[in-house]
Amino acid sequence: MKDHAGIQTTPLAAEDARRDALAQFLRGRRESLRPQTPAPRRRTQGLRREEVAAAAGISVTWYTWLEQRRDVSVSDQTLRGLTRALDLNETEAHYLASLARPCAVSAPATGDMPDSLLQLVAGLAPHPAYAMDRVCDVVACNAPATNLFGLFKPGDPVLGNVLARLFLDPEWKRLFVDWPAIARSAVAQFRAATAPFARDADVTGLVSRLRKDAPAFNTVWQASELAPPPDWTKVLRRGDRSETWRYTVLRPEGEARAWTVTLYLPVSPPADVAAP
Repeated sequence: MKDHAGIQTTPLAAEDARRDALAQFLRGRRESLRPQTPAPRRRTQGLRREEVAAAAGISVTWYTWLEQRRDVSVSDQTLRGLTRALDLNETEAHYLASLARPCAVSAPATGDMPDSLLQLVAGLAPHPAYAMDRVCDVVACNAPATNLFGLFKPGDPVLGNVLARLFLDPEWKRLFVDWPAIARSAVAQFRAATAPFARDADVTGLVSRLRKDAPAFNTVWQASELAPPPDWTKVLRRGDRSETWRYTVLRPEGEARAWTVTLYLPVSPPADVAAP
């Protein structure tokens, strides 16, 4: 099996990656929490393992095995206990379940892009819109999106992938006024969205490539943050003016459900982005 960068991968390597991600997430979340009654001269950062285990209703040995990447089974009751003990929100709980019990969460199907998706993206004009697959490869865009964001090149390792372009395309770094926050949110969304199939070659390949080629991506990725797609505004630089756009992610139903559509709606009066 080959990954997104064309590197040969194995099921064993994917399983190691899953256990690494689970251990990193548990440890990071545990260390970010504070005990309800802090003790004087406490040296442990965040909660101790035994405190998490007690709150989750499991043995400290079993919890330690999870952080040590051991091959252990996780029940629904244990997942609920860990969710409670680590104070996880819905997105974080879903991510935990995806890592701890990867077969319990189904991944979107892949296949040929349906005509209905192309029609949807084209029909959203004059508003900029583009469609992505599960690893942020752009599979369709309308003319207003090209005018706003520049040409998307399907198959290009940078210009054909939204996440790669965000970190590796200098023009995009200048385009987004609040680039650090947007980049951080994009990585958190990607981690949460790909959790059910995080071991798959296309996901691990893209992550490996960006961690190698984009130090900023590597820094954000190591923070292990998670976020659902937000409904927020982005300020874009266009020439000598700034424009505010509302960003929304749409998830089509039916045969197009394996893809997402990103739609931009103007908040401030924009320059003309419609097709000439």
